[in-house]
Amino acid sequence: MANSNTPILHRWFHEVWNSKDKIAIDRLMHSSAIIVDIATRETYVGSQYIKKKFDELQKKYSAIKFIVHEGISGIDIEAAKCTIVVVLDGDEHQADFTALIKIEDGKIVLTSNDADLKIARVIDEKLLVV
Repeated sequence: MANSNTPILHRWFHEVWNSKDKIAIDRLMHSSAIIVDIATRETYVGSQYIKKKFDELQKKYSAIKFIVHEGISGIDIEAAKCTIVVVLDGDEHQADFTALIKIEDGKIVLTSNDADLKIARVIDEKLLVV
């Protein structure tokens, strides 16, 4: 599970999203973290936004899984290619996206990814084809 290049990203997706552990948000994210939502082009401050998003996604999809692939890291930053896999109305959908985090004192203080946008596009395209 853990990749030495992106340990916090791996923990984030495994503990929070794949294990559905909402409490892990507080363990891994600073309470005043900055969240950039690429889908809405909005910026939010505070882990409460992620907790709200967590609840929304758990209600929307019957299953959610994140896979973290290869990544890179620096002293206080991690980035990785990832895949989101969701089940909606019995159908599985997946999309690749890029996740980026900035870390201070072992916690995420800035995060941005386009998973919501990418999976919404894949689902919309499949619906148009039917």
